[in-house]
Amino acid sequence: MSDRLFELKEMDTMPTEITITEPVGVGVGSITAPEMTLQQAELEAQEIVEFRKEIDWRNPVVCFDGRTLEEGQEKLPLGAHMAGGAMTALVAAKAVGYHLEGASLLNSLKEKGLNLGAHVDTGNRDAEFRNGTGCGACDGCDKNCQALEDNRTEAKGIVEFAMGEDFDEKSFDELTLSNFSDDKNTLRNLVGEDLTEVLLDDGKGVHGHREQIAVFNYDENTTIDRDEYFAKTGKQAFVIDMWYIKKLANEMATGVDAEQQAKDLYHAMTSFQVATYIGLCDGSHRVAVLKSN
Repeated sequence: MSDRLFELKEMDTMPTEITITEPVGVGVGSITAPEMTLQQAELEAQEIVEFRKEIDWRNPVVCFDGRTLEEGQEKLPLGAHMAGGAMTALVAAKAVGYHLEGASLLNSLKEKGLNLGAHVDTGNRDAEFRNGTGCGACDGCDKNCQALEDNRTEAKGIVEFAMGEDFDEKSFDELTLSNFSDDKNTLRNLVGEDLTEVLLDDGKGVHGHREQIAVFNYDENTTIDRDEYFAKTGKQAFVIDMWYIKKLANEMATGVDAEQQAKDLYHAMTSFQVATYIGLCDGSHRVAVLKSN
């Protein structure tokens, strides 16, 4: 990853401090962002923050995908966003050798109030899921995880940037991500229809992806209302709620080594966000970091 990622711009005029990075600089996928100056990116981020809302952390967690719902579909209660929704927990559990996996893990999390969802898209649904679910974090998991390994130095810099003072070099260096299942549709089946969204593949861009910027949100119990943002602006953004990822890691950690396990899970979950970005996108997106003072 280019050192330019760390050339930050802080804006003190907003209730939430907004930090804009240079383009991420690494990615092997096809999802691209329009070229933006720093000033243009600042304006985009200011607009996005207008759609930030307080949420109940127990609401269904969905993917960081910026595409909107299929027309006429009932919205899930607004919840946090992370790569693949439930996929983040499932991949991280495998990475650290967690004692639960699959349905057992998701059911255990539900008992704690952590409701992890998933999504499909209209194109894959209409093709009877012959090409997977339509969620790139799910369908491309192996490819994405390998992309992180192939670009490990750059990925490490992004993970460290995202985690800040929580980053531990040893935890990252000992981490290996891999797919939790060979069945692309397992996630859809594990999550269930009540927690599965149907996102619109409008045939524009890459399966309808037109995200202009990526958002790392650290403000607890908040997220960006993806659908309202799209409805009022026609724009898309990736949204990663880092506060929720850290909470999820802490809630999953158990036993006498809970502190270390939470640390390892948090590194695995954050790395999966980065892996998914690198695998699906081309590195052209800037990151808008949202943190309250």
